[in-house]
Amino acid sequence: MARNFPDWKILDTAQSIKEFKSAWINFPNVDLILCDIHLADGLSFQAFQDRKIEIPVIFITAYDEYALQSFDHNCIDYVLKPIDESRLVRAVRKHSSSKLLQSIQSSYQGFLANYVQKIL
Repeated sequence: MARNFPDWKILDTAQSIKEFKSAWINFPNVDLILCDIHLADGLSFQAFQDRKIEIPVIFITAYDEYALQSFDHNCIDYVLKPIDESRLVRAVRKHSSSKLLQSIQSSYQGFLANYVQKIL
């Protein structure tokens, strides 16, 4: 992954829900969360309870049974284990493309709003 995204920085890792919650407190403004569903003390979904999730999440797991539930937690992709690096890179690029699109949209929001008004 590092060779595909050399400017990216991993801020923290977590093996448990407790560690994940702590990392989230220490780094609340990350751009992306890569999250295994099965942590040492339960499902990572528990760490998301009672939180509004605005950070995009890529879930990683050996189980396909959690796919639908993952989309309740701002999931932008769902990668199955064993992890194929090219598959994970595609998932992360999806986030990068989405972030670029959001940036473009916010830059031209006023222009687009005016343009849409003229069309409608």
